[in-house]
Amino acid sequence: MPVIKNCRVSWASVQKPNTQFEACWEVQVHLNKEQADALQAEAKALHPKGIKLKQEGDDYTFRFRRKVEKADGSPNQNL
Repeated sequence: MPVIKNCRVSWASVQKPNTQFEACWEVQVHLNKEQADALQAEAKALHPKGIKLKQEGDDYTFRFRRKVEKADGSPNQNL
């Protein structure tokens, strides 16, 4: 079941990785309070600290990122 749906997306680098600093695929999503709480609950199920959400007024922002290469230099596999 998807945790996030019907949200605004910006700075999506999904067809070609963002190579400004370190090559990575990323999507920045803007969430309302209910969506942010649902995402935080799912994250806390995986890690006690959860995730860091940036709050701007009533809007919460989170950036999903995946590096192009692993630490050993081999390419990350697409899921």
